Amino acid sequence: MRDLTPLQITALASFLSSPATAPPLPKYPLARPDYVPPPPSTPMQELQAKFNARWEAMEKQRKESPLPRNPQKKPFVDPLKGLKVESELRREIRENIAHQRMIGSYVGKRHAMHLPVRGQNTQSNAKTARKLNQLDRY
Repeated sequence: MRDLTPLQITALASFLSSPATAPPLPKYPLARPDYVPPPPSTPMQELQAKFNARWEAMEKQRKESPLPRNPQKKPFVDPLKGLKVESELRREIRENIAHQRMIGSYVGKRHAMHLPVRGQNTQSNAKTARKLNQLDRY
């Protein structure tokens, strides 16, 4: 954490506060275990030329491959995209309750009357539920 720049810390904090709205991470190719990096004195143009030559060879091989691609293969879905954190989750729950009340469902009516919603016994729990399940009015 000490080695991070202020920009990296800001990016990390924004990602952790709301991973669903964070931009996707770039996908870089991984090096194989037997990879030996070139010496630091190698010019950048030479490295770029080697990379482009390998990339074109891989593209050519992929196009000429007799094996068909799997059309049913699902693309990678980032599990953090659907993650709700703190205020996002509270807002979603508030919206769901408001929707239930608006359409007049049984659950919405129970929420409006400040009664237990999930089938609890009303004889013993209704008074406590009225105290604890108050909606915050802003």
